[in-house]
Amino acid sequence: EVTRRKLDLLPEDHPVLHKEPLLWVFDPPQADPKIMYEIMLENMVYHKGLGLSANQIGMPVKVFSMRVDDSDNAIVCFNPEIEKESEELIPMEEGCLSYPYLYLKKIRPERLSVKYQNVDGNPVSAHFEGLAARVFHHEMDHMMGKTFLDGVGQIVLQSARKKQKIPGKIYVLIGDGECQEGTTWESLLVGSKQKLDNLVVIVDYNKIQALSRLKDALPLNNLSKKFKSFNWNCFEVKNGHSFKSLISSFRKKFRKEKPLAIIVNTIKGKGIKNFENDPIWHARKLKGKDIEIGKNKLGIK
Repeated sequence: EVTRRKLDLLPEDHPVLHKEPLLWVFDPPQADPKIMYEIMLENMVYHKGLGLSANQIGMPVKVFSMRVDDSDNAIVCFNPEIEKESEELIPMEEGCLSYPYLYLKKIRPERLSVKYQNVDGNPVSAHFEGLAARVFHHEMDHMMGKTFLDGVGQIVLQSARKKQKIPGKIYVLIGDGECQEGTTWESLLVGSKQKLDNLVVIVDYNKIQALSRLKDALPLNNLSKKFKSFNWNCFEVKNGHSFKSLISSFRKKFRKEKPLAIIVNTIKGKGIKNFENDPIWHARKLKGKDIEIGKNKLGIK
């Protein structure tokens, strides 16, 4: 049952926002749709949104409200669907009530043909273009359990996060094999240009990638110098299996307005001599006797 009241927005990491909502049932009604209609409009105005989905305020059903033009005209869509999208796509910076003060450039169709049910359960077909199409398309992401961050690259996201001025850091763990990829170095250039000193990239430097060693496939010598040449702060941890060394590296002070790379020297399979430093274990699953060997070496009964 729903009642008329103002509801708080769920935090961005709430599981309800990451799961597809349920269809709204009219026959028999799961709740009074007229009250739901009023709740959606009231909360959209209260939270100063162009649109608002029910799951954003803790109700996991396929219902959203939206403004259809520059006036106060608004609709509430029950069980909305997109029937057709225009081929013309428009990039535009937009925000989301679930991510306050975070703005990202999103590409969305210029025009939409849609259908939904109104508050009486009657089917409605409509055509939207421009801002209204963008708002409808944005709210449909919520109807599928998608979030505002889906499809956004980490570097672009961290640049936007920094403008959000929310305290804290973002940690990204990558393998040394990924440092052979051009997109990684393109991202490092962007991180440096945007002065993302809230970004920390941790490189697991075990010198093994896929089924071979780095030196045999594509050597990555002087990795620390490479990061520094891209205008990153960089620190190398000689023993990546030492918690003391790792914690110490996170606590160090580095030059501001530069992202940080921490290169962590590790040994693949550390702790079990039979498996240590062997590329074959990059993808192989432990089974049979191997499991018993591992348990024995680790003292697991």
